[in-house]
Amino acid sequence: MKNSCFIVLFLLGIIPSAFAQLIGFEEEVPEAFTVSGKGEVKISSLFYKEGESSLEWDFQPGSTLDVQIAPLSLNTRNEKQFGITLWIYNEKPQQDSIRFEFLNKEGEVSYWFSYRLQAAGWRACWISFEYMQGDKKDKKIVAYRLVAPQRKGRIFLDFSGKENESSYHSRPTVAYQ
Repeated sequence: MKNSCFIVLFLLGIIPSAFAQLIGFEEEVPEAFTVSGKGEVKISSLFYKEGESSLEWDFQPGSTLDVQIAPLSLNTRNEKQFGITLWIYNEKPQQDSIRFEFLNKEGEVSYWFSYRLQAAGWRACWISFEYMQGDKKDKKIVAYRLVAPQRKGRIFLDFSGKENESSYHSRPTVAYQ
């Protein structure tokens, strides 16, 4: 009986971690990251938050940075726990936004939010699906994309691989923690 309880507790402790996808930008651009429209994505050591490099996205008006993920099935309960956690570096303040869109298998937007680029430097982006906008009808997410503002520019992205309260330990994310 003690062994059964231990096994159950052990599995409950590691299951949330099984949903987590750690994404690093130390070696090369992960295959899951592609650009649609004009623009480019590459690894950069110019600015980084974790490790020694980050993902640089040079964008043109309306281009997108598309990210394929393992399917994620949301419900009312885990919408509060799951979300996205990442760092964004912006070189100079702008009066526009990057739009994050989370897509179902038909490519329709189920959840979205805008991330304002009004500050320079590294800023954390931590938001659960519960606080995102969208119709939220289809809760099976298979991809997300960042939609560029109507100008050319660049941002740098980095993800935290550390699990602690300050990085939403209880929130495995799509760019998962």
